[in-house]
Amino acid sequence: GNAYCLGFIPNNRYRLQEETHQARWERRPVKPLTNEQVINPILNCNSKIDILRVLTKADDPLTGRRIAMLGGISGRSCQLSLQALTEAGVLVRKVVGRAHTYTLDRSHHLVKEVVIPLFETEDALVA
Repeated sequence: GNAYCLGFIPNNRYRLQEETHQARWERRPVKPLTNEQVINPILNCNSKIDILRVLTKADDPLTGRRIAMLGGISGRSCQLSLQALTEAGVLVRKVVGRAHTYTLDRSHHLVKEVVIPLFETEDALVA
């Protein structure tokens, strides 16, 4: 659900089950991420993918509002995804007056090895 999209990984997963005309929540443990799943927190929802696409093509730092407009996503979804991506270390946030600007941390290993090649390949496929 949305909790996964926003970068929050819960301790338990809940599943709705029908039980004699009543619904109850059953707790199920969530497996921790393995080393092979390190890209899940940065590519686990459309808004994060849209943000990364916009920032991969950007030459200058962009505000959250501008990223939301260019990516075609809502302001709140953009704000939450920007926060999660910044906490994951793939974005750099700077305060400029009352605005926050964001850039892709091109020195981060996931950005160099996954994000940039991903969108370069996407551009090549679309061209």
